[in-house]
Amino acid sequence: MDAKGVTFLARKKLIAGQFGADKWEPFIAALAKREPYFKTGILPTTLIPIDAFLRFNEAVLKTFYRGDERGYIAMGETTAEYSLLEGPYKTFLWNHDYQSLIEDSIPKLWKKFYSAGRVEASYFRGGAEALIRDLPVTHPYFDYAVVGYMKRALELGGAVDVSFRRVKDDVIHFKFKFTE
Repeated sequence: MDAKGVTFLARKKLIAGQFGADKWEPFIAALAKREPYFKTGILPTTLIPIDAFLRFNEAVLKTFYRGDERGYIAMGETTAEYSLLEGPYKTFLWNHDYQSLIEDSIPKLWKKFYSAGRVEASYFRGGAEALIRDLPVTHPYFDYAVVGYMKRALELGGAVDVSFRRVKDDVIHFKFKFTE
């Protein structure tokens, strides 16, 4: 399984925006000593092996969020902002109603970010459900970053008061409520 570089670039934006642009270079230089993959330039379409990608996100979490897994939610939200407002997937928000955003765009975006697994998402008035299936690797990143991404995508699409809760503990399955 691989992750695309667009998520890496969103982390760079997150770190620079929340913690200061001067924090990125020392962070990535230290990481590149342990993870040689990050010594080279990464483009939005660069494929990053999932193990290296998850270690990168763990380092972000440890360095900037004191290891609090809820930091993954912020990472997901920033990825949504970067990819849907500035990055290559702006068209996914154009002229979409909530149903097509949730049921069509969210699963397609998953495929744009990851080479394995899939998202099943369904819309109902004032809410949505998302279920992630067929992941070859388990990691808290997938639970929280995807929830953060979907929450922020809904907000960017016009939803307000977006909240979410986990449906089951043994699978990645969340319900969202929002005001349209």
